[in-house]
Amino acid sequence: MPQKALPATAPPPPKPAYILRGHLTPIHAITFLSKNQYLLTADTSGICILWLLTTRRPVAVWNAHTSSILSVAEWSPCDLASPDRRIITHGRDNRVRVWKLPRPEDDVCTTLPADEGRVTGKAPWMVASLEVNALNFCGFGFCQDQEPTDDATEYRDVLIAVPSALDSQTVDIFTLPSTRRVHTRISPLETTGMAMALALRYVEEGALTLIAGYESGHVFMFHRIPAGGKWEVTYSSQPHSQPILSLAVQPDEGEIVKLDTKHSGLQSVCVRSDGKVFATAGWDGRFRVFKTKGMKEVAVLKWHTVGCYAVTFAEVLEEEGEGEMSVEVARVRRETRKHWVAGGAKDGKVSLWEVF
Repeated sequence: MPQKALPATAPPPPKPAYILRGHLTPIHAITFLSKNQYLLTADTSGICILWLLTTRRPVAVWNAHTSSILSVAEWSPCDLASPDRRIITHGRDNRVRVWKLPRPEDDVCTTLPADEGRVTGKAPWMVASLEVNALNFCGFGFCQDQEPTDDATEYRDVLIAVPSALDSQTVDIFTLPSTRRVHTRISPLETTGMAMALALRYVEEGALTLIAGYESGHVFMFHRIPAGGKWEVTYSSQPHSQPILSLAVQPDEGEIVKLDTKHSGLQSVCVRSDGKVFATAGWDGRFRVFKTKGMKEVAVLKWHTVGCYAVTFAEVLEEEGEGEMSVEVARVRRETRKHWVAGGAKDGKVSLWEVF
């Protein structure tokens, strides 16, 4: 008598590769830096921790702001092979600050808040500080300027989009490190409530484009006309009935698709650098990964027992020739080329996952 085939068993749920424990308050912002060599995490008490990915240990801990940090970003130099980097942070204390990526000889504080309860040591060097509006709980939009620059310039200027201090529905754009306001009062014609999420990028033919999500659930895309310098609305929609909490821009433009995840309270969204997958951080304590093509859910990452507030992907790096290398160099290459997902939650912990 032929034996019956056993029913297929579902694969076990994924487990985090590592848990970073250092913060005492919820994580609100997170990003990988310097070709995935570092992970920067920021919390609601204004503290930033810079982790070295290969050792999972902190290399810098400092009070970047006196209030909750809304967003963080990396400012890369013109020479991408240079180890120098800058870090941009935006806090609820109405400040955008630029910090120099610390080196070992800088002797900055590395004591974790979870170990000592407070941070008192030396902070990284502050390069610039800009006073902005943070009443909206809206993090900045960011991109590097494409205007011609001196060949001797180490860093291109960056453009920072933030809600206007005079009208929280409108958006102003500043340039760093000069802190000069270069575009002002970019706004939709209809009433949308406060700007809640911003993204800034250059598209084809060097056109500067602002994408803004609003309290009303509207999304607007503004395009700057190079000839006259005016801003015009090129796209508008109201895909949500509640305020937009986060938005991310896919690297390559494609068709517009609406996905109902059937999960409310998505605090953060991030698209991987290759544009193949995106992830969400939910108040239900789960990170979910979706394919951008077909919008299929491909992974549910569950470890935290409280709400998840921030999620990010490591940059997908190109493979390089093997050749001879030291053990340490081989270790760094192996760790930085993994397809990491990192997420922070209300519990102050950061989970590291390796997916796809």
